[in-house]
Amino acid sequence: MMTKTAVALCLATCAAAKLSQTQVSQLERLKAGDVSKKEVELVLAHFNENQSWSDPYAAIRTTYCKGSPVPGCVPLENVGREGHTYLHHIVTNYDNLAEWTVFSQAGAPSVGYNGHRLGGGHMQPGVEFNDYLLRDGDSDSFFVFTGAMHLPTLFHAIRSSYRLETNAAELEETRARCPNTQSTSDGWERLPLPEWFQSMMAAKCGFQEGRLQQKLQQYWQDRVKTKLPEDGMVFFSQGARFAVSRERIQQRPREEYMELLSLLSGSADPCANYMNACCVGGQCTSCNYEAPTLQGQACADSPTWFKEERPDYDCAYVLNANEAKNWDKKKANKNCKKKSADGTKAKKACKCQACNKKKFKKKEKKEKTKTGSAAIYVPICIVAVFLVGGGVVFYKKKKTRKIQRRLSHRQQSMPTISIPKDIGN
Repeated sequence: MMTKTAVALCLATCAAAKLSQTQVSQLERLKAGDVSKKEVELVLAHFNENQSWSDPYAAIRTTYCKGSPVPGCVPLENVGREGHTYLHHIVTNYDNLAEWTVFSQAGAPSVGYNGHRLGGGHMQPGVEFNDYLLRDGDSDSFFVFTGAMHLPTLFHAIRSSYRLETNAAELEETRARCPNTQSTSDGWERLPLPEWFQSMMAAKCGFQEGRLQQKLQQYWQDRVKTKLPEDGMVFFSQGARFAVSRERIQQRPREEYMELLSLLSGSADPCANYMNACCVGGQCTSCNYEAPTLQGQACADSPTWFKEERPDYDCAYVLNANEAKNWDKKKANKNCKKKSADGTKAKKACKCQACNKKKFKKKEKKEKTKTGSAAIYVPICIVAVFLVGGGVVFYKKKKTRKIQRRLSHRQQSMPTISIPKDIGN
């Protein structure tokens, strides 16, 4: 308990230290009730949460409750989740919006994300709730992007520091609105959309399974009405917490917000609420989504590439496959020729790591060493000597027997001559 208290005090001290004198003064005015809702307004979407954490901002707080009411809240029908609440506020107050409006769920803002509807206060490590309340100069919005999606392929990524524990030394890096591509403690981490989510969306939105990409892109075209980023990547804030200026909201006519509101008014958890998740206020501020740095290297494989119809077959998959085959050149080349849905080959998208040709190896051929040669040739020579020697001996013996047969034949064919014993006496 004492450790947690010490950490909390440390973080509070660090947060106070990073505020300018003007911001400190503005925060004191907010808590003292000296700032009106015309200047700053905190809009809370409440459903049975304990909102006491926001009591210091009671003077600028507007709570819309859809569950058990709390004192001073504005009751709403339980439809459309927080998206309906935010749009209701915009449509109702379009001509009288605060200069700066903070939209948030009513649960206490705490660090982390535990999974879909599994808890977590959806705060990015290093970011304080005060960062939403205190407008930075003439900025038109404050979004902390913790999620990203490639609409054409449904590639989904989440900010690594958003899910993992972050130590105090890394908080300065992780408090940025977008991950720093040069940071080793904060980056984009692939988190594939689970099959159940895609099935749920198909059932909820009334389209065939496997057509979520088309549905999202069509919704963007029909409702968001801005040009889709060239790379197809859109960014959003997990937990539906953000701040927007009046000017930013009023870039769109009230009628467009009314259309969106009507889409969320039919059920407690409508399809359009998920479609609206990536952008609110008419524009989607984007992060620089260049391939994140891996282990401090300047070059990195594409985080969005994957083989056609195989979301799991990405650059990391190719890397593991090539390492398993000990970077055999023939097999690595085969893996790196796989194509994505748009025809991009892995050897182009994954050229820094998974398809780095410098790692490819030819099959090692057995070298013929002198020792190896001697081991082969000496026995052959010995056998040859015996064969040749044996052949010579055999030939000589054969020739000798032939000569002997001839001599024997001659002797047999010659007449026998008898010499009288008395000759010569």
